Amino acid sequence: MFKQFISEYILNAKEVYFYDKKILYVVDKEGKAYGYSTRGQEWYPKENFRDCLESAQTANLFKHITKEEAVQLYLGWINNRRLDTAIIYAVEHHAGQFRKGSVRSYITHPLEVLQILKSMRADTNLMIAGVLHDTIEDTEATEEEIRELFGDDVANLVTAHSEDKSKSWQERKSHAIEELVTADKRLKMLIMADKVSNFRDMVLDYSQIGDELWNRFNAPFDKQAWFFRGIVDALHDMQDYPECAAVYFEIVELYKSLFG
Repeated sequence: MFKQFISEYILNAKEVYFYDKKILYVVDKEGKAYGYSTRGQEWYPKENFRDCLESAQTANLFKHITKEEAVQLYLGWINNRRLDTAIIYAVEHHAGQFRKGSVRSYITHPLEVLQILKSMRADTNLMIAGVLHDTIEDTEATEEEIRELFGDDVANLVTAHSEDKSKSWQERKSHAIEELVTADKRLKMLIMADKVSNFRDMVLDYSQIGDELWNRFNAPFDKQAWFFRGIVDALHDMQDYPECAAVYFEIVELYKSLFG
């Protein structure tokens, strides 16, 4: 009922309240009250709102908050729900998959990408894209489905990071480097988080199996070194952003530990 104009609806309300740390109540100018809970995740009419507000048993659980605070609270809940949905979607679509050459569950990778993006203070859509970044390329998920479920911004980020597997390895990697050079900050954050997660696994595996690691890939060591060097070089401007610098310097050190 209020999804499309919820921010305006709250800002134009007569009163707003936060109840028991988990329910938002909005009273419109006609005196009608509506509630939204983190559990139900939908708006519902609250017919006896005034009785609850004035009850000695429940009155102390109501906190009067500003309309601006209510908007931020609601949007935060919505974003959390979208991120939760994305995680569940990724878990379902990557079910049964493993990290290259290992028995580690594949879902650990997109979840690590999420954490790396979070450390760079990524917005919610970017974190969702991090969770979903391999779904189009490596599962039966489609761009259309991602777009319908999570919106254009997320779908555009995921598709921009997905490779066309019909092309040769050289063509795919050359295109990836070329696109990354001119990519915007958010896409670079997504790709950098993905590569840092990959590098971490590669360094761990190399410490255990040495040069046998390179047999897992579709291209030999020298080509891998060329590709990742191109990626690291294309990300050089990320060191200029305080929130991204630590991750950039990590990818530089990880590259050096793998390729010298």
